[in-house]
Amino acid sequence: MRSTVLLANLALWSSTTYAFYPYMPDWMKEERQSRRELGTRNAKGVEMAIKQRSSKTTLPPSERAARAADRLTAKYSRRQLPDSNGPITKRDNQFEVMEAPDTDQTGSAGLHQDGSDMSYFVQIQLGSEGREYYMLVDTGAGSSWIMSDQCRTEACTLHDTYGPSQSESIEESDREFQIVYGTGEVNGTLATDSLTIAGISLDYQFGLAHNTSRDFINFVFDGILGFSMDRGVNQNLVEALAESGELEDNLFSIALHRAADGDNVGQLSLGSINADRYTGDISYSPLLEGDEWTVEIEDMSYDGRDAGVGGIRSYIDSGTSYIFGPPQLVERLHRLIPGANTTDQRTWTVPCDSEDALEFTFSGQSYSVSARDWISPNNNNGRCTSNIYGVEVVRGAWLLGDTFLKNVYAVFDIGERQIGFAPLATPSESDSGSESETSTRPAQPSSTSAPGSDSDPTGTTSVPSTASAPAVTSVPATTSAPEAEPTTTLDRTVSTGQETETTAGTSATDSAEDPDADRGESAAPGTYAQAAGISTILSVAVALSILL
Repeated sequence: MRSTVLLANLALWSSTTYAFYPYMPDWMKEERQSRRELGTRNAKGVEMAIKQRSSKTTLPPSERAARAADRLTAKYSRRQLPDSNGPITKRDNQFEVMEAPDTDQTGSAGLHQDGSDMSYFVQIQLGSEGREYYMLVDTGAGSSWIMSDQCRTEACTLHDTYGPSQSESIEESDREFQIVYGTGEVNGTLATDSLTIAGISLDYQFGLAHNTSRDFINFVFDGILGFSMDRGVNQNLVEALAESGELEDNLFSIALHRAADGDNVGQLSLGSINADRYTGDISYSPLLEGDEWTVEIEDMSYDGRDAGVGGIRSYIDSGTSYIFGPPQLVERLHRLIPGANTTDQRTWTVPCDSEDALEFTFSGQSYSVSARDWISPNNNNGRCTSNIYGVEVVRGAWLLGDTFLKNVYAVFDIGERQIGFAPLATPSESDSGSESETSTRPAQPSSTSAPGSDSDPTGTTSVPSTASAPAVTSVPATTSAPEAEPTTTLDRTVSTGQETETTAGTSATDSAEDPDADRGESAAPGTYAQAAGISTILSVAVALSILL
């Protein structure tokens, strides 16, 4: 009996996903250090409205830089963090929030950001009092959690927290959870309460984080909403929304706003597609495997020349700020850019006067990524950095974050298991979002077949737009991979990062991070069930050998 209970408890540990993957490169540290308020940044002469909240970290650039690159790959690997539970006083700090307008339409919400394109979040209402919280929209996460009012770590003192003192309707459980990210860890217990997002209300189970690592002091949001179909430690959000009966279609779509473009018109649409937010047609690509938002990228190009870096998986992750890929493929892309240089195969400098867009091709359709997004501003040495980094976060795969997503309207179609992209409408083409109507997805013909499948490829599925721009002609998908090193193929053997649920009575590791541990290791993390299963089997074997 004892071994049966043990196996049941250990089985919960195999819940995995890839999630929140922030990366703050050196150029961003310098920029944030030099400007204390967003209002001092005058992009194209446009002043941006700011809502003041609690303040960002004052860590020196050297310390923050040390926390940047190396720690990211550990997001997908389990780590234990040193214990640090000293008393911390609540401080009156402020974060910068560049708010987007909300609409009166059910299923539509403004996508706010921090004014530097680092993170995008929505405002939700939680509990009997309907208190408002900022929550990261993370398509790479299957778990959702919020900082608890019982949390005493430094990050929690800088954020709005939630618990019984904020809601009479909360139902707490004794089920514990632990989520290990490359940039830290959270742990706590599960709870259920009423949650309202984009006007849709539901009873929802989520994590109450009693401990958070120091990494979260750098970010505005109070918690994370997991929009992956992958199962995490709590009730899956996209399933809960579908079961609410409030969605017109089983999908969601996002339009991220670039801070330099002025007034924020970013938007999250649940169950609908906003035709005012894109031009041309939406071109769909099928999901490759599992419940992750993963599609095959055909190639990237610069100045009309193909880089030969496609034919592999690409994770579409709104919880990641930049773009990451295998170092040899990142090098191949940068060799097309005159003047690009690197000293470590990880970070590339590029001429600051580079103006050409990069082209990303999916299912025969190409999308331009503006130089405003793939090139950083000048740093203090007059150099610019590419926001495409040679870090193999998931082995043999690209991780496409907000650098890419700021240039497209993205549709995450749960019902049809596909992702659609269309060129994002510019602010002048798109209205402010307060009154725009949304359009639902029409019935789809069969999608492009996934590489290696037995189905007959049918090319790209296109959805006509009501915008004035001419339609994009869909073309047959080409899925042949270029010649590449063996490590860039569809390798299923990956290191796993864990979103781990533990049962009551299992100790939850305190999450205050050691500065050295925070720098991370150069592992090759990932989130696939195969490696997770191996990890679980080993855990079972070790535990049984100890207890039996």
